[in-house]
Amino acid sequence: MKEGEASKEKLNLLRHLGAARTVAVGNGVDDPLMIDEAGLGICVIGREGTAREAIQKADMVFTNIVDALDFLLKPLRQKATMGK
Repeated sequence: MKEGEASKEKLNLLRHLGAARTVAVGNGVDDPLMIDEAGLGICVIGREGTAREAIQKADMVFTNIVDALDFLLKPLRQKATMGK
């Protein structure tokens, strides 16, 4: 796959699904466009680290995917964290 191609494919899928009503989770160099455009962009900082731009574009940052997914299952936590 050519450089930047994965980013475009992820962004196209996000737009197809409906960016405003989609949660995007990522941490790599091919994720910032998707994270930025999603209704909720989440960056997960794992053992392997993360791309700086993914953190900068994210609405929220978690240290593991389990915490990120758990957050999505808890509306009261979402309200307390995001004020919505």
